[in-house]
Amino acid sequence: MRITGIILTIVGAIWLLIAINMDITVSSWDTYGTDNTVNLGLISKRQNHLFVAGLLALIGVLLIIFGGSGKSASVTADRIDGGQAQRNLPSEPPTERDLSSDSYRLWLAEKYAIRRNELFDQFVLDQQTFDTLDQALINAHEREMKALEQRKQALAVKEREAEARQVAEADRIAQYAEQRQQDQKAFKRIAVLFVAVLILLSPIIIPAVQKSLANAKIEATRKEAAKLAEEKRIGEMLTKVGLKPGDGWSGLYEDKDDETSKYSTCDNLPANLIRFQTRHAPEIVAEEFEKQLGAADELYRSLSQIENGDLSREWAATGKRPAIQLFAFRDRNVWLCISSKR
Repeated sequence: MRITGIILTIVGAIWLLIAINMDITVSSWDTYGTDNTVNLGLISKRQNHLFVAGLLALIGVLLIIFGGSGKSASVTADRIDGGQAQRNLPSEPPTERDLSSDSYRLWLAEKYAIRRNELFDQFVLDQQTFDTLDQALINAHEREMKALEQRKQALAVKEREAEARQVAEADRIAQYAEQRQQDQKAFKRIAVLFVAVLILLSPIIIPAVQKSLANAKIEATRKEAAKLAEEKRIGEMLTKVGLKPGDGWSGLYEDKDDETSKYSTCDNLPANLIRFQTRHAPEIVAEEFEKQLGAADELYRSLSQIENGDLSREWAATGKRPAIQLFAFRDRNVWLCISSKR
């Protein structure tokens, strides 16, 4: 039935494709020329083909789905009952495996599906026939004992494997514990050796550490003193040229880029470069310096960093002060170049 259903489904599918692609137009002629017109008869014909092909495919699908149910209906009631009893049968007999016990004999008959064949008037066990029930039960008993022995052997193998795993795990744990003890002993020996070395070298290490700390303290004090002296020197330099930075100035220091530390690149001129940080805009900075130094001689624009919004001023040298260049940037940085030549 399934094969018939497959054939009908294939034929119906092919028929459907052909019906869908059927032409339903006819050529007609009028005063304007020829034209294709839809024909109602051809439409009806295509609908009929589609209906028959669809019905044929549907029947084929139903045969494919339900075509195998007839085989299960042919199973005898004895087999159904026997299979149900086999599923409900306990895995172990209710009594000892003794053929003299009726309950054990019944259990064997159910487990091994021993049946009486009316046609041959014999007992059937796994495609073998026996003249009497006792012979069939003896054969089933031998099979049961053999299967029981196999299960016992398999269980013994599993138990031995489990014992071997337990022994291996115990050995691994013991090895780990022993290795850990050895590591702890080695660590203790190393710690003792380290302490002993420290004790032996303490007359050398302690003075060296103390000296190093003292040198670091001296160096920090020297740097602080040098910083204060440098700030004082630069402050004096500003005072000499008539500059008095007021509120808003911070970060007073001299540029050290040049190897002489006295000269720096102030637009390729030998000069001391002093940098300030201020919160004032470039216009206010330039105005403040012009108040102290007078009007600038010219607008100095040659430095490459000067852009829109940045300001620059230049004052020529006089008898009282050297030449000065001022650069006030939008980022609130101020560069002051005080010439080293008068």
